[in-house]
Amino acid sequence: MTDEIRNKHMEEKHGLHHTLQDKLEFYWKEFSNALKMYQENNQDRKLAFEELKDKDDVSAQEIDAQMRKLTRISEQIAQLKSKMASNAKECEERNRQLKEEREKMLAHFQHLKSQMNKLRDGERDKLTKLTLESNSAIKELKRNIEKLQCIMKLGEICRKFETEEEKVLPFYASSLTQEEQNDVNAAVLEAPNEALVTVMHEYSTLENFWKRFNKVSLDKLALEKEKQGMMVENQQLRTLLKQYLDGISVNDEILSQVNPLFIVNNKTNVKLNVPVTDPRIRRPVAQTVIEASHAVKNILPS
Repeated sequence: MTDEIRNKHMEEKHGLHHTLQDKLEFYWKEFSNALKMYQENNQDRKLAFEELKDKDDVSAQEIDAQMRKLTRISEQIAQLKSKMASNAKECEERNRQLKEEREKMLAHFQHLKSQMNKLRDGERDKLTKLTLESNSAIKELKRNIEKLQCIMKLGEICRKFETEEEKVLPFYASSLTQEEQNDVNAAVLEAPNEALVTVMHEYSTLENFWKRFNKVSLDKLALEKEKQGMMVENQQLRTLLKQYLDGISVNDEILSQVNPLFIVNNKTNVKLNVPVTDPRIRRPVAQTVIEASHAVKNILPS
């Protein structure tokens, strides 16, 4: 009975073992197929996972490096902030100084601008004055040119009335002695010590002109003096003629006045202004004239 039960259990055990073995093989095949399908389906994902894992490692390293870099940058930012704070104080002081310098420069610029405007106005006034003076100088030069042309025409006219001596010797000889002339030449050669002397040296080339001018001026003065003398003499002659005409007339008015014909003791009461030695009333002296032909024939030896 026990053997039967044992055998029965063994058979059941073997049957169950075969059943389990079949199920195990079936499930193993299913598992293998599922694994194969899983591997086939997830191969790309595995590769992507491996790639992403590698990238994650690289990114982790980069993150670590960036964190260290960020730490250094944070430290640098802190240092720069402290430096910026100190620089801000320095820059505020410097900006204040620059503002003061800017205000000074602006004031100096305004001063220079006002001076420049004044200088420009002064130069404009000078230019206006120079323009007016240049125009007046041009007009004066034109007048001088006209005067020069008139002088040249008068010189040509006067040239016709010059004597032979004036044509040959237009400049009169100096009346100075040799010693005085030497002193004058030495004074001319000396260096000028005054402005007037310098100007006189610049016009030394006009010496001949001034000689002729002075000669003409002297001649003019002499002629004017002679004219005055002639006018006085003419007036005296007119007076004498009137007295003579009054003397030859006989009436009460004439007899009551001074009369040249009224002579007492060979004297007249009229004062005569013409002296007897005047050549115009002096009796001419006879002169003996011998002709040259008579002298050659009768007087000179043959």
